Amino acid sequence: MQARKEVAASREAAAAQPPRPVYPSRVDKDWRPANAPPPGPAAQAGVPAAWSPGPQDQLQPVRKTLPHEKKPYDPKENLARLKRVINERSGR
Repeated sequence: MQARKEVAASREAAAAQPPRPVYPSRVDKDWRPANAPPPGPAAQAGVPAAWSPGPQDQLQPVRKTLPHEKKPYDPKENLARLKRVINERSGR
């Protein structure tokens, strides 16, 4: 009987407290504000209503050789160069 009273008192105390904030990572992905218009076909597809594909959307990213570079970027060669610099500066 006493446990029920304590549980009821703790629930009342919790109800009297202001609600805890809900962080964005905890919000349901389908949540919408009460005053928001219902989702249309574009919103259901995950595409904003104002977006439309343009010619820039078909471009593929290309890494070009910059003017100050003599040859294309090589990650292995760059790593070897960095190791040489580190060894020179550490006295090895």
